[in-house]
Amino acid sequence: MSNFNQLSGAIRFALLAGAASTFAAVPAFAQETEDSAATLDTIEVTGSRLKRADIEGAVPVVVIDRAQIDASGDVSVADVLRDSTFSSFGNFRPQSGSSAQSLATIDLRGLGSGRTLVLIDGRRAPTNPMAASSGSDLNAIPLAAVERIEILSDGASAVYGSDAIGGVVNIILRKDFNGAELRYGIGATEVEGGDLEDMSVVFGSSSDRTRIVGGASSSKRGMVFTRDQIGGGGLGVSLYGNNYYDWDTGNPAPVPGFACNQGAFYVLGNGLCSFNFNSVAANEAKVGNKSVFIRADHQINDNWSIYAAANTTKVETFGRYAPVPGLVLVDDNTPNDIVRGDGLGTYFYHRFAAAGNRDNFTDTTNSDYLVGFQGQLTDTIGVDFGLRRTDYKYIELGRGYIVGSLPSQAANAGLYLFTDPFGASQETINSFTVTINRESRWQTNEIYGLMNFDLFEMGGGTSNAVFGAEYREDTFQDQYDSLSEAGVVLGSAGNSSAGSREAKAAYFEWLLPFTSTFDITLAGRFDSYSDYGNDFSPKIALRWQPFENLTFRGSYGEGFAAPGLDILTQKPSFSASPVNDPQSCIAL
Repeated sequence: MSNFNQLSGAIRFALLAGAASTFAAVPAFAQETEDSAATLDTIEVTGSRLKRADIEGAVPVVVIDRAQIDASGDVSVADVLRDSTFSSFGNFRPQSGSSAQSLATIDLRGLGSGRTLVLIDGRRAPTNPMAASSGSDLNAIPLAAVERIEILSDGASAVYGSDAIGGVVNIILRKDFNGAELRYGIGATEVEGGDLEDMSVVFGSSSDRTRIVGGASSSKRGMVFTRDQIGGGGLGVSLYGNNYYDWDTGNPAPVPGFACNQGAFYVLGNGLCSFNFNSVAANEAKVGNKSVFIRADHQINDNWSIYAAANTTKVETFGRYAPVPGLVLVDDNTPNDIVRGDGLGTYFYHRFAAAGNRDNFTDTTNSDYLVGFQGQLTDTIGVDFGLRRTDYKYIELGRGYIVGSLPSQAANAGLYLFTDPFGASQETINSFTVTINRESRWQTNEIYGLMNFDLFEMGGGTSNAVFGAEYREDTFQDQYDSLSEAGVVLGSAGNSSAGSREAKAAYFEWLLPFTSTFDITLAGRFDSYSDYGNDFSPKIALRWQPFENLTFRGSYGEGFAAPGLDILTQKPSFSASPVNDPQSCIAL
């Protein structure tokens, strides 16, 4: 039988204030009986699906509660987690010019965001389609709907399956709330850029058998230009300014006849013509996030209850990257050829500044729907089962990109001169620029169910176990435009991919409380993927508390990360990752 902890009905107004986040241990949920004797409810804590009254479990869990979230001044789940000590590096943020500009991820213990599992109320957060192997998108979770964030810095594949290698972040949504809460906050940084605005409304109502919580939120963050940040005033150095390859010396040289002082072009100490990309590029994208959410549960009778949740999040971003750099070959004896009549063309390391900056616009929409039932079959057996559907859509539009072969044609015809690139007509510029686009989508249909058993009494209390099963269908599509697919677009990367898979899983956990101060937990999970194969993940964890203020914990487990559908199905694509090859350098 459920017990609803009700908050006092009141309308509360609050301004967001900036402060350092602090952390609290897992809270104890207590309720008062008629004779005022306090007893502990059984609760489920991240890292285990067992419900128990003990506050200190066999795995270390840290909680960021609502009060700490409010005090942080952050406007997104990603910002809250980035400020924690558990995410020292490796987190992906909405970075201007990246191939996943609206994505925000969490990387626990530096093992990669694709090895950190993000949950929402114990269920997997929706998978993002623009970088499916990089973890869940935290921007798809509205901060106003969050009650607390639980962080497990331990592997948990035996409980949750794939990706839970570096740890687990469980986003717990609000369920007990009476009244209404209106919030508005603004923030500004000492250095220019990144100004914040956040507003939300949350309402809640409950009766003896029904609870409902809903709301809407909107947040904005301004664009952060590299030039305005600490250290961003330095000149960006690039060979791709306006230089050519000198066949006689085997080295690049500045293009003769070009002063290299227009716009962001400047001369390096070695005489080469460079381009200061720091003066025009943005470091972080402009982000706007809007969401609507609702959750309700109803107690049908003393043994059964139904719950449902739905939320829709829309994220829009704008990013700016420096003009396209490219290697351009012109034919011998054409107007741009440096040494005519030698039978050799000329290679130019050129920045297409005349074509303007690369501007990227993204539009992301995520919808998440869930309905489930909880009940007691007997006094010692409880069940929880339900259905879930998520639909994540991503659209990207990029302006200012270059079709690789077309500038050579314009240069050979004398319409585009490397001695005077800004003198080319707009018609000529338009003849080799292109607007690129990308449409991505990830859909998941999921069925889940579990049973909790109270088995027998031991020295430390009741030994209980849980057994569960899950079935999931994933459908993925990441479609680039035809020119990008062909690999002829300069200044862009990535290629199309698409696929689907079925994932099945069965798992168990078993708590053995030998004494009140010593217990062992056994767990195991079998996962089967239609395209990847099978994995079994075992785990054993123990807790020994010899003194009230001293606890020893230890665990051993095995985990895995199933390859993402994007990796398994992606077509060949260009990458600008640097590679050091000393032998080639010596040879050349």
